[in-house]
Amino acid sequence: MKKLSMVLVFFLAPSFAWDLGWAFPDNQGLHYGTFDTKPVALADGILAKTEVENFPSLTLDARTGNSEVQNLTVVSELEGKEEEEEDSEEFWTIGKFRLIIKPKANPLLKERSAGRSSLRSYNFVGKVGGVNFEQVAVPDAETAGKTIELSYHKEALDGFRLLVKVGSTTFRPQIADWLLIPIAEFAESDFTSATSLFGEGPDTDNFYYIKYHPAFKDSLLGMRLLQADILLMNPEHTSSLPKKNGQVVLGHGEFLPMKSPDNVTINTLAKLMNRQKATSWVLTDIDAPASFSIQNGEFRLRSFPYYYFWSRNEDAIHQYQEKEKVYKSLVDAYNRKVTSSKNRVNQFNDPVRLYQERGAAYKSQVDAYNRKVTSSKNRVNQFNDLVSRYNANNASVSKLTLDRLKAEIQKDKSELNTLDQELKRLKRELDTVNAVIQGDKAELDAFQQELKRLEKDLEEIESGLVNPMPALTHALKNQPDLLKNINPVVVKAVYTTAEYASFFRYIKSNHPQTWKKFLTSIANVTILPAVKTPTHMPKKNPVRQ
Repeated sequence: MKKLSMVLVFFLAPSFAWDLGWAFPDNQGLHYGTFDTKPVALADGILAKTEVENFPSLTLDARTGNSEVQNLTVVSELEGKEEEEEDSEEFWTIGKFRLIIKPKANPLLKERSAGRSSLRSYNFVGKVGGVNFEQVAVPDAETAGKTIELSYHKEALDGFRLLVKVGSTTFRPQIADWLLIPIAEFAESDFTSATSLFGEGPDTDNFYYIKYHPAFKDSLLGMRLLQADILLMNPEHTSSLPKKNGQVVLGHGEFLPMKSPDNVTINTLAKLMNRQKATSWVLTDIDAPASFSIQNGEFRLRSFPYYYFWSRNEDAIHQYQEKEKVYKSLVDAYNRKVTSSKNRVNQFNDPVRLYQERGAAYKSQVDAYNRKVTSSKNRVNQFNDLVSRYNANNASVSKLTLDRLKAEIQKDKSELNTLDQELKRLKRELDTVNAVIQGDKAELDAFQQELKRLEKDLEEIESGLVNPMPALTHALKNQPDLLKNINPVVVKAVYTTAEYASFFRYIKSNHPQTWKKFLTSIANVTILPAVKTPTHMPKKNPVRQ
């Protein structure tokens, strides 16, 4: 499971921290009638606005239930329940299976496997399942070390537009755009899962909520990979090619099989599946190295996708699910707390903004006052001289002049004292709000500690959830023609996807410049046929686990 890594940070001016240790001017230098007047020291604790972009919230991965730290600006709530819509106007059929196209698509599938360990992780096989290709192809000894260039020639016939140059030799492998473009986009991404039946939705008891990698959504290849995922659920019916409104949709280079699979082939597969009551699998290439080479003047790709079968430890599953409910509830409570804290931070920023505005006015007044203080020595000398002459009954000195000078100095002092009192009032307001925010921080820290503890518990339980079924996995691996005979169109699409995805990942890693140039060349290619992939599939027996 993913680990929590949360830091609660407010970005403030250097003089402002959680303890709000501000410094305020003490109106030093307001001594009148003497010569020890000093400039007023401006407080440098003028506040910066509190930023909230890094105030963390937790979101639940729709598949794993794991927590991830995200910015508060993208806090997401757990999906609310909604009623299922009536039958959609559009649908696909595969034999007796009806696959519905809803106007609102499910979230995209953005998951990455982590090699062999993923096959023992319930959060992967049990909550993603589906189709997953992660291999990076390896060149053979003769090809290794040679420069490889990819190019796309849109003027060529569809199916012959990809050029692969290995050293000084150029090859033109046969792959149509409806396969080439989404596979390249798939390889470019950081995600390895292609399709899944296990999206979240309001009625998972009666529907599968289908999710796709972004490259495969609304594409014929996405439809082929989805059928590969459900092919074993009922081979008698799922062996048929999908029909959209009663019509089979084929891509360039595809042909309808000459004949339907015979009962012997279907019964052989059914016996394999029923022998161990298999209801859980992943179509993957994990632990199945891919390669490419040049043989007899031909460019060749090799990949070995297979179905990995597993069963569930039901007792541990129940324990895990109960613990997961507590975990999700706590994450939900945490997010509510984050939201309320954000509101308080916004409340906090309003007086901070006012403080900054008043602080600017205060600074201007202090500057003006200090300029007056600088000249006050002469003014005080003048004042004291006038006082002496006035006291000596010097007719040239009027009391009005003395009163005017004294009033100006007193006015300066009064204005600065007023500003100082206002700033101190604002500081008290900020102290009050900040104390609440500190309390929020402590409460969120406690939440995080409890979430970490629950994550550890879930990890310990998860280690016993998955029981591999190696006998069935190897039995089907050893009969590759069995699936080809049942649905050759789907199997070919699966192999093409696994092979080219692994090859493109090699190019991406080892020849990044040619890879970027190739991606640019295919960026605006229109893929035909244009299709809408299904979003829902009603659950029928046997239910896929």
